[in-house]
Amino acid sequence: MKPVLEVRDLMVTYPPRRGAAPARAVDGVNLQVRQGEIVALVGESGCGKSTLARALVGLVKPTGGQVLGDGEPLGYSAAALKAYRRHTQLVLQDPGGALNPRQNVFDAVAEGPRLHGLTDRLGERVHAALARAGLRPPEE
Repeated sequence: MKPVLEVRDLMVTYPPRRGAAPARAVDGVNLQVRQGEIVALVGESGCGKSTLARALVGLVKPTGGQVLGDGEPLGYSAAALKAYRRHTQLVLQDPGGALNPRQNVFDAVAEGPRLHGLTDRLGERVHAALARAGLRPPEE
């Protein structure tokens, strides 16, 4: 089975600040994720986890290497990123910042499809996603 997400020798280097040398945040990362797999990035603070995650969704453009979605190199135009982000999302490590406590689960799950204009049969989409995640019964 081919990877749905692949990273080849990814590098992200930030320009120098206040006379310091450039900061190499990600250095030569290789990664493959196949359909149905879950990947967690674990490491000490400042090791590049968030920068790598941002590069995977196109929020940070790598200074070297490649990100491929379904075998195709990630494009960085607004249209290419919008299409890519319909299938790839970033989950922040701070649940307080990632989830709105005033929002119910249905609306939290529906937010992505709404942002991408996928509002036809939205209820069915959300219920199916909740069922796939093992949250049953989804109507609760």
